[in-house]
Formats: sequence, C-alpha cells, structure tokens
Amino acid sequence: QDVKDATAKAVLAALFVLAVAALARLIRAVVRMLRAARLCDVPLGSRQQIEFPTAGKVVLCMEGPRFTPRFRKLSFELRQPGGAEIAGYRILFRTVASGLSRARVTLRTYHLPMAGRYELAIHGLEPQHIDAPGHTVVFMRPNLARTVLLVIGITLASCLAISSLVFFLLSVLPTAAAIDPGRSTGYIQIDDTRLELTE
Repeated sequence: QDVKDATAKAVLAALFVLAVAALARLIRAVVRMLRAARLCDVPLGSRQQIEFPTAGKVVLCMEGPRFTPRFRKLSFELRQPGGAEIAGYRILFRTVASGLSRARVTLRTYHLPMAGRYELAIHGLEPQHIDAPGHTVVFMRPNLARTVLLVIGITLASCLAISSLVFFLLSVLPTAAAIDPGRSTGYIQIDDTRLELTE
C-alpha cells in the first residue's frame, strides 16, 4: 500500500510539472504568434498610405484603450495605388484580445493582390478623434484557427495542472482526525433515590 501511495504521488507531481511546462510553452507560442502576425499599424487618420510587405489575406483590427468610443460608426476603404478598391468583408465572429488597459478587435478582411503601397480611408471619423493617442489601426495575418487551438491547449493544460495539484495535496496532507462526540456522566439525588445521568 505504501508503494502504491508513493507511486501515485510521484505520478501526480510529474503531471503537475508537465502541465505547468506545457502551459508556459503554449503562452509563449501565443505571444510569438501575435508578434509574427502583426504586419503594420497606423494612427487614426481620414486618409493615409500603408506599405504591405506581402500579398494575400489580411485582417483589419482596431486597437486602443478598453471601452473607447472612438471606433464607433467607422467605415473603411482600402484602395490599390491605381485607385481600384479592394473588397472588404465583415468578420461575423470577431475576436477580441484584451489586457488590463488595452484591447484589439478584428473588423474586416481583405485579400491583397500584390505587395506594395495601398491607401486606407476611414469614413465617419470625428475631427477630434484624428491621431488620438493610444488608438491605432492594425493589419494582421489571419490566425484564427491557430488561436483557437492554442486557447484549447491552454485550457486543457490549466485544468490538468489544477487537478493534479489538488489530488497531490490531498494525498500528502494528513487527513483531519475524527472528532469523537462528547460524553458526560453524573447523577442526581432525590431523597434516597440516586439517578445516574449519561450523555
């Protein structure tokens, strides 16, 4: 029995260490993926030039302080150098990446026919919101599928780490001693009669 208990404790400890290591690797993978996916970012402006290093599908995102009202009722127009407009498609299931003070939300996707300079026009932008500090338009490579897989991996690793830690602590911490019910004894004397009392 002692050998089985020691083996179970060692297995639980190993599972906890492996889960924590996997969790750390997954979080680093998320950070690297987000850095690699970021193509360019520009401040809020009614019309500006953007240089894309590669062709292909890109995602337009808005980034700024959490709950900022400056991104409401904006529409976007991306044009080639010759003036031809690139068709943009709304993202139905938007992804939001948020921290303590900042957030980034995906809005539209575009398919760039070639690398080079494009013109981005933002309509509905209030004059006082132009070049607002801390607010940017971000273009990123699409990474939804990989993001979902990494989130699932982080969730599973977290559950494994927590459950293995809980069972390990339950196996090594001594169980509380059972508390016996209290007892008291005595007697009462009524005339010549003695009555024994127990509880």
